[in-house]
Amino acid sequence: MRPSQLISAILGLGTAGIFIFVLSITTASEPYHPILSISSISCTEACLSGPLVIQETLGDELGRRQKQDGLSLISLLWSKVYTVDFTNRSLNLAPGALKHVSFRYGTVSPDGTQAAFDSCGNTAGIQELPNSEGNCTGRSDLGTARINGSGLRTVPEIASPFGICWSPDGSQLALTGSPANGLTLVDLQTDKAQQIDETDSFFEPQCWSRDGSLIVYTRNQVMKQTVVAYNPKTKQKTEVASGGYANWIPGTDWISFKDCGVELQRCTYYEVRSDGSDKRVLFKTLAATTPLSWSSDGRLAAYVSVGRAKEPKTVSLRLRVWRISDNSEVWVSNLSETDTIFFQWIANKDLLSVRPR
Repeated sequence: MRPSQLISAILGLGTAGIFIFVLSITTASEPYHPILSISSISCTEACLSGPLVIQETLGDELGRRQKQDGLSLISLLWSKVYTVDFTNRSLNLAPGALKHVSFRYGTVSPDGTQAAFDSCGNTAGIQELPNSEGNCTGRSDLGTARINGSGLRTVPEIASPFGICWSPDGSQLALTGSPANGLTLVDLQTDKAQQIDETDSFFEPQCWSRDGSLIVYTRNQVMKQTVVAYNPKTKQKTEVASGGYANWIPGTDWISFKDCGVELQRCTYYEVRSDGSDKRVLFKTLAATTPLSWSSDGRLAAYVSVGRAKEPKTVSLRLRVWRISDNSEVWVSNLSETDTIFFQWIANKDLLSVRPR
């Protein structure tokens, strides 16, 4: 429905009540993806004396929640920890996180208190090296630590881990790593590893269902990707949909994933149930490079895509946040081709004592 038709429909509802609406359009680059946000309130005479509540814009919500709760997006790459300042639309270093820990890549636990990473030893003050790749060469092992860097432990049996995904209770990890160089589940209490019979496949950071009974991953094949759900107890695999970069939407039974076709230009993000039913479009965009990273309440999704036609030509990549309730979207940081693109949501005010990168 066009905006003009939608407005006419609202105004034509008659005298059943008074309808107050706010129409806001966030510029998008392609005509097939308008970002349209309409907040409407219906009230009868009985509520005219009370306050009218209009949903705040997505930008205002992000700024408010960052001030109140420390909500941010976090990324762990090359021994540096980054957070996003939503008000200033900037990517900043968080030097208080993972102090004296050297790693290539990592993810944070669902409660934001721990990190798991591709550990390559301890190097004091590593975040003081702004152009360094973390001094990380040679062999690396699976490592875990508290978010401040204390309590470091390694699992030497798992080498060069990537695609690390925490279970909901923080007791297990799903990842890809040696010795099998395939999909692996690791029990953090016993360090026992369980192999999944898959090669050329990978997890995303929100791969576990909310009850921990299923894990979703992407199977890579020539010119094709497939979303697969796996039951660790029965070892049953279910092909869910064509596409990849799959994550569970927190607090729901839905899996999100994307499909960018063969040319990888016009991308569609979908949601689907674990048995492959009820597949539906979330939104479309140009050349998205990441999965949807979901906030813990399942309301906000972050992703990275290329600059759009109506954005400055100097924009290479942008980190964007999309709100599921009203399909609104804002960009929160410009990224260069050498910047990190792996982000997760976290709520921790201590990590927002930042300095520019």
